[in-house]
Amino acid sequence: MRALVGRLMLGLALLLGVSQTAFAWADKDWTYRKEITIDTTPSGGVVSGELRNFAVLMRLDSSSFNFDDAKQDGSDLRFYAADDKTALPFRIDNFDAKTGLAAIWVSVPDLPGSSQTKIYMYFGNKKAGIAPVSGPVFDPLYKAVYHFAAGEKTPQDDSANRNDALTPVAVKSGWIGTGATFDGNAFVQLPQAVSLDPAQGFTFEAWVRPRDAASSGVLFAAGSFVVGLDKGQAYVEVAPGQRAAAPAALGGDWTYVAVTLNGQTATLSLNGLPAATLTSPQVVSAAANGTLAGSPALPKFVGQMDEVRLSATARSAAYVKAAYASEGAGGHLVHVGPTEEPADAGFGYFGIIFKNITLDAWVVIAILAAMGVMSWFVMWSKGVNVGRTARANKAFLAYYDALDNNELLSLESGAKLSKRDLRELSHSSLYRLYRVGASELNARRADMKGAPLSEENLEAIRASLDAALVDENQKLDSSMVLLTISIAGAPFIGLLGTVLGVMITFAAIAAAGDVNINAIAPGISAALFATVAGLAVAIPALFGYNYISSRNSAVSGQTQIFGDRLITRFAEWQRHGQGAE
Repeated sequence: MRALVGRLMLGLALLLGVSQTAFAWADKDWTYRKEITIDTTPSGGVVSGELRNFAVLMRLDSSSFNFDDAKQDGSDLRFYAADDKTALPFRIDNFDAKTGLAAIWVSVPDLPGSSQTKIYMYFGNKKAGIAPVSGPVFDPLYKAVYHFAAGEKTPQDDSANRNDALTPVAVKSGWIGTGATFDGNAFVQLPQAVSLDPAQGFTFEAWVRPRDAASSGVLFAAGSFVVGLDKGQAYVEVAPGQRAAAPAALGGDWTYVAVTLNGQTATLSLNGLPAATLTSPQVVSAAANGTLAGSPALPKFVGQMDEVRLSATARSAAYVKAAYASEGAGGHLVHVGPTEEPADAGFGYFGIIFKNITLDAWVVIAILAAMGVMSWFVMWSKGVNVGRTARANKAFLAYYDALDNNELLSLESGAKLSKRDLRELSHSSLYRLYRVGASELNARRADMKGAPLSEENLEAIRASLDAALVDENQKLDSSMVLLTISIAGAPFIGLLGTVLGVMITFAAIAAAGDVNINAIAPGISAALFATVAGLAVAIPALFGYNYISSRNSAVSGQTQIFGDRLITRFAEWQRHGQGAE
């Protein structure tokens, strides 16, 4: 039994050792990291073209990120490229530990099409300060990037050009963090540095939410180049009378609007897909500066705008598609992996699982742990007992088989046995049965006062032996019911913990409104751990129960056979005249 326990423990140790993953670690001062997969394959963002210095938006929520593991303002966040050495520029747009929501822009230097790119996010260093600036998040081709953050006097430019807007705008909750709100009276005047230059190409991007489905108004204007809404339909105009519009109205939801101007061709895209194309022989006229949401001479927009970006180049279709896949609701471009820890501190994947186990699962696991301790104790004690009984029975048979008829009752009193022999034989079920039979036989002989024993006397002795045999079997089977409880009950208790964990995981996802495999996987794996714990209790208990039951059956059978042999020997002893004084 001890050898079996040793083998099981060795196997468990090997399993834990193999399951640990030896992760490289960029900086040991950071406790945690997550692997971020940027997926441009057909199962992800479906982007076929290669992109350089692309600003990826990474959204975090409580289902994919434990905000308690990082500083409350997110200042300990760091990002590294796939080599786990090259620091990546990033900007925290929004990080709210109370609501469990965050939006972070990360500059990825190379994003191949139809491929998967890995980057790493580190966090968990309470002593870390704000990350030093390691480069612009948005590439130099951006003329201006406006996030419309709260507290800005005028919209601030987040590109390297620092082309801040000239007029203020009302700000409230937007598509990504906060956004600009327009009531139809105000517009935003942009500096001359972001004026339209048709010769270099141009791109306008914005997330737009009209106040109603039939809204009309200008989103961006510069010279003869206009992007706007006409009764809810997005359009691009390069000159008076030269206009192309989307076939359907935007509606009242947030929509990603992108317009690229490449020479005399303007392309309007909605939510990453081309919606209208305009090719005009007229040259687009430039302007001293541009405006957002209208102008004194143009219809003003009523609604919300967020993440307005102006580029001095015609962005590719792959870029437009990747931007929507990155920033859109339920986007499939960015996948956040489970939390990792250094291999010497977090037990690899098991550390990830343990960190995501919920309170209800811990309660179930505690119950299973108690059942496991109980079953292991029963297996150990019963294994020791049956092994000791088998050895003692073997020793007793050596004494018993050496007795002749004249010495048949000599072992009953134990007078001819040493103290060591008596201690050993006290564990023998055969010796105890022999003593019951010998004691009954001596009592019957005394009652008969020298007369031969009758068949009724022998049957009475047999009845006493049968009763003693029942007692011995009950001793062997005592506590075995605890193993059957562990075998039958532990898997169901573990399954209960798994079902509760899965319910909580899906409830958290529903509350967060973000569905992706990386949000589900940690919670599901932690929930499944309860089932694994149940099986870890039941499987050893099943093996131990079968092993001990077979040993008990062997001892029980040996005891029953000895009882039959003993009564037969008593009968032969009686027939040879040994029963009379």
